[in-house]
Amino acid sequence: TTLFRSDETCLLVCASLSVYSCVCVRVDLMNFLTDCFGSDDEDRPVHPRKSVKTKKALINDDDNDEIFEQLGQELEEGNVEYKWRLVDPSPNRVEHLTTQMKYRLEEGSGEAIYEIGVEDNGFPRGLSEADLTSSLATLKQMTVNLGAEMVVLQIKPGAMGNVAQVLVRAKMKDGGDQAIDLRVAVLGHVDVGKSTLVGVLTGNRLDNGKGLARMNVFRHKHEVQNGRTSSISHQILGFDREGKVTNHNTFGALTWEEIVEDSAKILTFLDLAGDEKYFKTTVRGLCGQMPDYAMLLVAADVGVTPTTEEHIGIALSLAVPIFIVVTKVDIASESTLQHTMVTLTHLLRADNNRLTPIEVKEQSDILTCVRSLHSERIAPIFQVSSVNGHNLEILRKFLNLLPVKKEWLSRREEPAQFLVQETFFIPEIGPVVTGTVLSGCVRVHQRMLLGPDSTGVFRPVLVKSIHCKRVPVRSVAAGQTAGLAIAFGARTSPIKNRTHSPDGKLNGSGKPRAASVDSVGDRNEISPLKGRDRSLSVDEFLRSGMVLVDMKGKPKATRDFEADVCILSADTTLHVNYQPVIHTHSVTQAASVVSVEPTTSPNGPTVRIRFRFLYRPEFLQEGTRLVVREGRTKAVGKITQVFHESGHE
Repeated sequence: TTLFRSDETCLLVCASLSVYSCVCVRVDLMNFLTDCFGSDDEDRPVHPRKSVKTKKALINDDDNDEIFEQLGQELEEGNVEYKWRLVDPSPNRVEHLTTQMKYRLEEGSGEAIYEIGVEDNGFPRGLSEADLTSSLATLKQMTVNLGAEMVVLQIKPGAMGNVAQVLVRAKMKDGGDQAIDLRVAVLGHVDVGKSTLVGVLTGNRLDNGKGLARMNVFRHKHEVQNGRTSSISHQILGFDREGKVTNHNTFGALTWEEIVEDSAKILTFLDLAGDEKYFKTTVRGLCGQMPDYAMLLVAADVGVTPTTEEHIGIALSLAVPIFIVVTKVDIASESTLQHTMVTLTHLLRADNNRLTPIEVKEQSDILTCVRSLHSERIAPIFQVSSVNGHNLEILRKFLNLLPVKKEWLSRREEPAQFLVQETFFIPEIGPVVTGTVLSGCVRVHQRMLLGPDSTGVFRPVLVKSIHCKRVPVRSVAAGQTAGLAIAFGARTSPIKNRTHSPDGKLNGSGKPRAASVDSVGDRNEISPLKGRDRSLSVDEFLRSGMVLVDMKGKPKATRDFEADVCILSADTTLHVNYQPVIHTHSVTQAASVVSVEPTTSPNGPTVRIRFRFLYRPEFLQEGTRLVVREGRTKAVGKITQVFHESGHE
């Protein structure tokens, strides 16, 4: 017996002629074994039971030869709760436990995970069968008190009994308004099967190997013809309170409205383009749609490509947690699949990414990754096939347990702010804007300021109605996407639309007749732009990149801003008068480099640059992340200072 000790490592290795058993108390096990004996494990993803990044210990019970895992210390915040034993509690104790569950549900925006049989320090002590049954009955009583639902995800061995992992999900309110809402951007190189996988996950059938499942995902005829996405397609996947998919029933597929009505949690897939010629659309989707997670697809038969590397870099620069899905495992040979996994592992562990890949194969792996995904330092990897269904159920269970980002919860107490991503003019309704609530809460009949226009002015509007997932709602909160029908405040000249008439007919010149918004029943007017003596059209005023803010706010537009950016490629030089395209939130506009000042950063070559928009002022905020692009991505960074009109030097 040999005992190795250091500040960070305490490993006891017990050796005999043919049997080795290891007890890991607090370890960097993989690094230790590699240093001592040499290994090629660095070329493969880490299995969750061997991962040190999840801060768990592996314990071997010699009596029953079962391996169980010790979790980290229970946190005061978050939606994960440890309870060793809940047998016959008093009424006062039940009331206290119910209040505690309510807090955990609020922390998880409506869902919580309970570890029954686990002590507060994370030790999986376990319970007897009778005590575990009684503890689950008490947990059920707590959920009934709150009108919630619970489902046992897994029962596994502990030190002196079994441990249960339970999902608790709250009831929806207001007909689905409060369903958990997450956005998942689908990234990857062209022809890796992004649209096909989305179609399989949201539909009720596998693909036929020829792309049949993706037909309902495509938006345009040319996409169907060439099989390649060129726009941003939205598809939803709903889960009920028990974690079952709600997209279909015995009679077939359901409409969006029916899915929303039956769901307690909804994932919106943002199917983005993989072709390089549509790269601008992909970046706009990542920056403007503000996804909570990124699902990066890699084809097993093709492997890692430059597009794969670029998509990972952009997602990490925007602080979007990623997980990897290796597709087409049914047509890749064992050696090809192994080569793809090795290459992918090297990419994730590279100095500029610093992610720990974790291969997910079973239920316990899912919970391990879900607990650590918020750290943005791990990358779960799934191997799936959209044709034979390999591991698709494991992927669905993982998607069901994806946690809500806590930053959205904290932003809901701030003044309302809505990022405009797309604009429309709908006959009989008027102007409509779609986008994401960045902070606060937007309600029907709320008055807000919309802008900036080409002169930097914000104009008052009224929110007439709100649709979320094609369902009318009374309000939407930070982190949710929605479409808002708006009406402009009374002014001197009506807004006109140059593409639609009230009856949809063309005028005599073969062009659509101009129609004012008040032709749909509202007196929607707005003053003309400064220096122009004519009516302002909807096409000229409404645009992507605008923002709706609370009337009490004092928004200011800007042309000049300063940002700390990290250059991604060594051959890129950002010099004065260089004019790249800037992507930040829903803003996409060319800007000129005014000044360049080198700075120091542990992340690589970093410079502080002052930019000036070339065409119009925009609404920017300090701390917002941005992407600098000219064709391919040149740099990523964060806005550090905004110069308003009064602050120009």
